[in-house]
Amino acid sequence: MGCKGRVLVYSIVGCPHCTRAKETLRQLGLPYCDVSLDMYDSRVRQQLQALSGSSSVPQIFFNERHVGGNSHLQALVADKDKLAEYISYVTDHAPPADAPQPPDPALALPSGDSLPECEPDEHSLLIQQLKQAGVIRPRRGLLSRARHCFTGSEFVQWMVENESVDEARAVEIGQELLSQHFTVQKSKTDEQTFSKSPTVYHLLEDNYSSALNAGPFQCRAGSAVEAGEGLRRLVLRLYSLFISRDGTTVDYKGMAASKEFAAYERQAGELQRVNLDSLSTNQKIAFFINVYNALVIHATVRQGAPRWAWERYKFFFRSSYIIGGMLFSLQVSSSSPSTCTTPGWSHTPPSARGRRGAGPGRDTSSSSGPATSSGECSSACRSVLPLRQRVQRQAGHTRHRPPGGAA
Repeated sequence: MGCKGRVLVYSIVGCPHCTRAKETLRQLGLPYCDVSLDMYDSRVRQQLQALSGSSSVPQIFFNERHVGGNSHLQALVADKDKLAEYISYVTDHAPPADAPQPPDPALALPSGDSLPECEPDEHSLLIQQLKQAGVIRPRRGLLSRARHCFTGSEFVQWMVENESVDEARAVEIGQELLSQHFTVQKSKTDEQTFSKSPTVYHLLEDNYSSALNAGPFQCRAGSAVEAGEGLRRLVLRLYSLFISRDGTTVDYKGMAASKEFAAYERQAGELQRVNLDSLSTNQKIAFFINVYNALVIHATVRQGAPRWAWERYKFFFRSSYIIGGMLFSLQVSSSSPSTCTTPGWSHTPPSARGRRGAGPGRDTSSSSGPATSSGECSSACRSVLPLRQRVQRQAGHTRHRPPGGAA
């Protein structure tokens, strides 16, 4: 179909509503210009909000006529007479001066198609050396056996003899391993202090073996903001690759076998060592929403969607990530969602492992997630909790609506 006019679609990568809208336009035989907001400076989003009065996507324009989102497009398709008039208008009329224009290429961001690369971390390399030297080794206690652990005195002695540092510097490096969540000290308190002593320190990678991002992570960790945003972008990219053309189903088996999902799992490992204390309140809200959504998707790929009540219980109580040295599960805590003190999260500090009442399926004395007043993060509560409700409603169905976008 030849058009003198222009159909303009503003979208984001991985948005199912955007996918359905573009498939509808294809079925109508209407060529369109797709503006992916992920590829442009934030000023393009601001321009779109000024044009449409909305921050959701997709937003569809027939020349200067604003159709709206996907639901508005479907309503237009259902009205045959109005649809014919819109198609005739965009086919026969060039865009007027007040019609939205495609963004200025100068506002385009650098291509983000490349997958994140792994830059080795110097502390990870040190851990490997300690394993090879036998400093980190299995140890058996009276009632338990640890796979990888070492004492403070053994660590300091090896560092002095092999790394040409004095005892004070060796203790500093041991403290860095604790602070950056490579190792953990199991004690009756949450204090994590390294010393030249018989105190036993464990590798964090063994502490929460059930977490979906457990295991050695040898890449240099970025900031918590970068890690959360990186996961969000990878999830959207995965959905853009494995969502059906009509935006209603997702090929999770294909997703699990892809190199993109392997990159996603590597990126999730970075969460083990992020510093949550460095985040502001608003940054924590954005971080936990992104990571919560990512964990639901990760668990669905690896464990499958829960079908029955007991499976849903296990799914939300056992699906977990190690974040900043603590175990966070999907369980909704006993605190009121309206206050958003713990928006869909419960966490266990490392020193609580093995203590009665602690674990991913139990509440602990520590609060988790961004602790704010109800007025500050009510929108975050609405963003997190409906995702759980959608998974519960649609569990067991092949037609799964992925998060992202708005109708």
